[in-house]
Amino acid sequence: MLTAPRLYADELLSSGLVRFCRWYNLRFKVFAREVLHMPQLRANFLSIWPLTPIAPFYKVSPEQLLWNHTTFPYATGFVTGDSYELARRAALRGGTGMAHLLAVMQNASFGLATRKVCLRCVQEDLAEFGETYWHRAHNLPGVRMCAKHRCSLFSSQLPSGTLATEYRLPIECETTALPDGGKSFGHLDLARRSVGLLNRNQSPGAARTNETYLALAGQNGWLTSGSQVSAAALTRAVESVFSAEYLRAACLPIAGRLPWPALGMRASTSNFTTLKHLLLETALSAIPLRQSTLDHCSPGPCGTADRDVDRFYAPRARQELIEVLKAGEALTTEQFLRRVGALGPYRHRGPTLPKLRRVVLEFRASPASVKPLGAGKTLFRNTPGLRVPGVASANKRKREASRAGY
Repeated sequence: MLTAPRLYADELLSSGLVRFCRWYNLRFKVFAREVLHMPQLRANFLSIWPLTPIAPFYKVSPEQLLWNHTTFPYATGFVTGDSYELARRAALRGGTGMAHLLAVMQNASFGLATRKVCLRCVQEDLAEFGETYWHRAHNLPGVRMCAKHRCSLFSSQLPSGTLATEYRLPIECETTALPDGGKSFGHLDLARRSVGLLNRNQSPGAARTNETYLALAGQNGWLTSGSQVSAAALTRAVESVFSAEYLRAACLPIAGRLPWPALGMRASTSNFTTLKHLLLETALSAIPLRQSTLDHCSPGPCGTADRDVDRFYAPRARQELIEVLKAGEALTTEQFLRRVGALGPYRHRGPTLPKLRRVVLEFRASPASVKPLGAGKTLFRNTPGLRVPGVASANKRKREASRAGY
């Protein structure tokens, strides 16, 4: 068995396989067919192949290859349950779960057009190892800064998604600066969060829901507890950290009737890519320019205060009760409130209208009610103060008389 060149820290497996071919002056097709005995294998930059046949050449376990030399940890950062487990098994041994693996791995390739490099990493690798290699941390969707050196990345102009074998390493490529790289503090934060997912523990991802982001927004002062989120304000907040040009380049423009950031704050589950989760998390982790920026404010007129509504309807209800008693009528509570015009306010704001509720109690305790309340009965179970007087005070007098020996 041929001895493979050791994989460097954070090196993509595809980069290591290309160096393998260069060491022995083999075309990749010949290498895949004669050495790996995997004739269908292609040197796709971000692909994951069944790793069990490859691991022995590097004298490591398939799990080590998966977690240390592929973007699988990033792609599954928020994937749980069967989707995660089927993808993991397929990455190690192939089989029926390959469709799940391919779907999950789109999280690590969506919107990534070209291979990226950090020029400072290139110089460090060349000085330490005598050669350069492709880093995982640089080639993640949306990442435009090197988390290690805090500098902007460069595009190598080599496509990241082609199936054709590309034998060039970073030192051999022409590079151009990425636009908008490093112009916002959010880019460095995003790079660090992305690297954090790459280096996470070997386990399923952590599910994210709207509750996650609502809690984060409240914790950092973006949103008042219990308030609804303004979609327009959330769009402005995200674009204040990541420009609209950057989001379009990442294939994640914020547009439509319900933009994707607002969907993440409203839907209990969302089919978000890893980058969308990280962008929203990064934006909400920043310090807002003013408190409660995301609170939704109704464009309509303000509603009438509860105190004014109570003050308006309570006297009218009392006058109606007097007239009904004089006429000897018997009404249901709904009929009584409809006559006053207070059915809607009472139904929707009842607990905040104490004076009107007191009149309703008097109505229910009077002969004017179709089903009068008996003495000592409560109008509402959770409001014991609204009780028909009579029985309680009589019982109290009996207890006092018993204690006195009468």
